[in-house]
Amino acid sequence: MFSRKSTLLKCIAHLNVYEGEVLYRGKKPIDYGISTYRTRVQYVPQRASLLSGTPRTFLQTVLSFKSRSGMEKYTSSVDGPIELAETWGVDSSVWDRAWSSLSGGEAQRVALALAVGLPTAEILLLDEPTSALDEETSELVEKHLLNLLRSQGTLKAIIWITHSKAQEQRVGTRHLSLETGRLSHHENV
Repeated sequence: MFSRKSTLLKCIAHLNVYEGEVLYRGKKPIDYGISTYRTRVQYVPQRASLLSGTPRTFLQTVLSFKSRSGMEKYTSSVDGPIELAETWGVDSSVWDRAWSSLSGGEAQRVALALAVGLPTAEILLLDEPTSALDEETSELVEKHLLNLLRSQGTLKAIIWITHSKAQEQRVGTRHLSLETGRLSHHENV
């Protein structure tokens, strides 16, 4: 079961469409083309293990669409995400196992490596991205993502759902609380 926070991220990613509209740089997702929009605004689910196939075949599928989504200038190989995942303690053999056979932590690190290993995202939508990781690995991933954000590269913003107050303090600059589907609290961290 997914929370309303997860639903909000899916709406922003244009995976779920309800009422209202999402604007990105003043345009609707459809104005960019959905594949281009999803390349720029990437959703990373809490449970990537719900995907079929292997992480490597998923990555190869993503790369096969690169010319249609503006990714051709970034990479033509699978090396970037795999090497990044290795820095987070994921053996390269994991990429050839079925998603369903990966531990929660392996799946989360691979999904994050897929999202940031091909530097196309301007906005990352992260749904509890480190909930299955130990504290040391979680902090390693957090530092990488924050360094990437600060590097003035392609990535401009991260919307990060967490239930960890400690993580909120480490990674957040603003805190938003949702209750019964409505914004109930907002503050700078």
